[in-house]
Amino acid sequence: MSVFLSAISLESVKAFLNEIDAKGIDPMIYGGLALVLLLILIVLKLACQKNHILAFEDESGKIEISPLALEELIISACNQVSTISRPKIKFSQNRNGLRISIRLRMAKDGNLNEIRNSLKNQLESSLRNNFCLNNFQGVDILIERFTSSSAEAETKRKEPETEEHS
Repeated sequence: MSVFLSAISLESVKAFLNEIDAKGIDPMIYGGLALVLLLILIVLKLACQKNHILAFEDESGKIEISPLALEELIISACNQVSTISRPKIKFSQNRNGLRISIRLRMAKDGNLNEIRNSLKNQLESSLRNNFCLNNFQGVDILIERFTSSSAEAETKRKEPETEEHS
């Protein structure tokens, strides 16, 4: 980028603007095109950024975890609870740390408090102790739908759904 900017001199910009003025072309058109180009470049830059989650950083370097690896860990934790199915996972990361939201279906005969405690304990233990994710803020669980029984939850578990991460 600095090579590009150094190649553009003030005199070449003045010459370009004089040429536009001489042709009678409205400078607002070029300004609008430049703005659109800038917006496209910003969107492309944001789209290409890696959204890995920082586990920790010390003098030796940093360790990051991909969202896909975290998603697999969460799905395996959900699969250990027989009364839930179809987990959809979202991550939100800010300055304070990482927060995980899980949307799932639960069998009507499941104990909501027991499921919540089981999932939260498994995930917090794995993320904090095994992965040293010190900035982990917690898990939010949203029950999207109740299924008729644990057996139905077990059959629907075989049809995983994935959702884009934000």
